Amino acid sequence: MAKSKYAVDNLIVLFTCIGRRVSLLNSFRRSARELKINAKFLGTDTTELSSALQLCDKGLLVKPITHANYIKQLLTIAKTNKVKLLVPTVDLDLKLLARNKPKFAAMGCRVLVSTPDV
Repeated sequence: MAKSKYAVDNLIVLFTCIGRRVSLLNSFRRSARELKINAKFLGTDTTELSSALQLCDKGLLVKPITHANYIKQLLTIAKTNKVKLLVPTVDLDLKLLARNKPKFAAMGCRVLVSTPDV
């Protein structure tokens, strides 16, 4: 693949609660290809039966959002896999991820959420 004019060479994207979001995953994959960005797509879910999880480059099982160790699990996944972009896919994730955004930023991972007060 020719080098992209964008600053990211190896973009690792993590989708939380990927579920049935096959179209979302395919859209990201297509955009990365068109922009000549070398990207890998990871997904998390609570069940291995998730259709989109099966299509990710790597699927990871996690505890439910309400579990006390949910954020800790995501932080570990982000660090271990060198995730650069975290994309939440359900509303329940938004406030929790917004409050923990600095923890992800400290390891070079950008979380696509607004500030907690929005």
